[in-house]
Amino acid sequence: MAKLCENKTIEEDKGYGALARLMADYPENTIFRQFRALCSRMLMYRQVELLYDESELRLMTQWNELDPERARCNHSWKEMGNNPGAVMFRDKVDQVQTKLRSYYEMLMLAGAVEKLPNPNTLSLAFLQDWVKHRDRGNDFLLDIESQAWDASHGDDYVVLSPKASHDSLAVALVGLIVPIYHRMIGTHRSPAAKTGHGKIWHYGFERFVLLGNILCILLATGIPSGSIVILYVVSSMLLRLLIIAIFCFLFACTMTFIVGARRVDVFSATAAFAAVQAVFVGGTTLVQTTS
Repeated sequence: MAKLCENKTIEEDKGYGALARLMADYPENTIFRQFRALCSRMLMYRQVELLYDESELRLMTQWNELDPERARCNHSWKEMGNNPGAVMFRDKVDQVQTKLRSYYEMLMLAGAVEKLPNPNTLSLAFLQDWVKHRDRGNDFLLDIESQAWDASHGDDYVVLSPKASHDSLAVALVGLIVPIYHRMIGTHRSPAAKTGHGKIWHYGFERFVLLGNILCILLATGIPSGSIVILYVVSSMLLRLLIIAIFCFLFACTMTFIVGARRVDVFSATAAFAAVQAVFVGGTTLVQTTS
């Protein structure tokens, strides 16, 4: 958004505001550092602090056993609450409970962040370029803030967009097609993106998801059909067995790397596919022998 002030056009939304709008319009750019090493360090500090607290509680429990007035506090929570001599012990228990709750919350949050997907390289490269480009972010990050999306932390970034990295086939197609298409065709066309972000081109991720679905349909149809046709044409049993092995290998690779199926599903589906081919070979061999 812009307004006129003293006959000059002044951008109201610059710096972090402009970057926030970019992320809102294109969620695949909601990329942030995980700070994995820093998080691990903080967790270790919390863990060590609890280790000391555990040791202190153990010593206080032993001291209670040595004092006849406080000995019952180790066996009765009610007694510990009513015994004036157990004030320090009660305070320590409350303190440890608070620290332990905070430690568990931090563990669960760290585990949740660890499950977030990593951004694809194209989105991260675009964000880095946008921040530095004079017609976009204009290198607004100063001093240590300029390291927020530094390339040296490439493995420490996560993306909040739920659709940005979950489809591995679509992400691979983006990395394969977009650079070539943009270099040969895209740069010669007008930028197709929302206004206010500078001169940028946007290629919808949904198109690559659709392309991946079409590729899966073609492979799901072509591999079984191709194996049946070739097995029908070839008469040599040795060649048929070799063809079955080759198509089973192709089928398993497709299930693993393109479909992204689990190992147990790949194994069971490949075994079923091999069995179907074996039944077909047995049937055609019997027909050929009879005729």
